[in-house]
Amino acid sequence: MSTKIKASKGDLFSIQLSSETFALGQIVETVGDLLYLVVFSQKFESEIRDFNIEKMEIALASLSTDAKIWHGHWPILGNTRKNLNSIPKPFFKVHFYEEDQYFIESLTKDSIRPALDEELSKYPNRFSITPKRLENATKAYFGFETWDERFNKLKFHA
Repeated sequence: MSTKIKASKGDLFSIQLSSETFALGQIVETVGDLLYLVVFSQKFESEIRDFNIEKMEIALASLSTDAKIWHGHWPILGNTRKNLNSIPKPFFKVHFYEEDQYFIESLTKDSIRPALDEELSKYPNRFSITPKRLENATKAYFGFETWDERFNKLKFHA
């Protein structure tokens, strides 16, 4: 029986792009059973080393599950939280059908307020994706697969 890996806030993990090319991701936040994951815009040849996490730009971000980490497909490389406060967290619009009103909600769901009309087009609905879709988007971002327009909503916007 294989050991399952428990994901934690701040964990750095690798996503294999090809036999010798990797991307670096990080768990920015846990939100219930979901993780807010980011993938950095730098790719690494042969192994991930010699990087300054605080200066790296983010390419992709999304809520997802820990399945690829849990099963060891995305190996954990270490853990750091020193850059997490500098990463902007998304807000989402949510619709309360009982009140027929939209609200703006923080990533961690600890802040919510009524949405202004002009904000309805600014914020996305809350969504999550499978880790496989994030992996496919990462491969496409770095040119190893074809970009799918459904990946556009994963592009990081500070």
